[in-house]
Amino acid sequence: MPRTEQTLILASKSPVRHEILLEAGILHEIMASEIDEDAIKTHLADRGLKPNNFAAHLAFAKADKVSRNVPDALVLGADQTLIFNDEIYSKPKTVADAKARLKDMRGRWHHLQTAACLLKDGRVLWQVTAKADLKMRSFSDDFLDSYLESTKDTVCETVGGYRIEDKGLQLFERIEGDHYTILGLPLLSLIHALQDWDYLTS
Repeated sequence: MPRTEQTLILASKSPVRHEILLEAGILHEIMASEIDEDAIKTHLADRGLKPNNFAAHLAFAKADKVSRNVPDALVLGADQTLIFNDEIYSKPKTVADAKARLKDMRGRWHHLQTAACLLKDGRVLWQVTAKADLKMRSFSDDFLDSYLESTKDTVCETVGGYRIEDKGLQLFERIEGDHYTILGLPLLSLIHALQDWDYLTS
């Protein structure tokens, strides 16, 4: 779509966030920030920040980088981190990594922190962090092997090695939290913010 002062830019290459926005009827353009997330996480850890603050910093970093390159545009940054055993986890690099992680998490709780922010000309207009708590069931090794066989390399595309919108839901015993927060974007809060800033009709 032609870019105007009212263009919303998603500073992420996440296909899930793109699809969430489309399904909600929110027109947008995609411009991945390409920040070094691992370097930022290391820097935040070195500063002594707690893992539950990482998502907000990463969401801001994504939006800030794009906002500086696109004057006047409304830029949406978002990030999600997984916290397990008080440690922060990045996306598994291999299926074997995902399998080991899922084995560790089965029968236990982990937490997702999802953050989002809106920037314009480098200025923060809105930001939010939402949390979801998830407990995996004590699934068998056979189920895990079957799950990994059916999902293939896609388990490396999400931080938890699962998508609750498909077969990944079968991994769980209990879920506490907003559906869209778990998918990676606190949608209802975002819609209210976009209405407040006149991007959507209120």
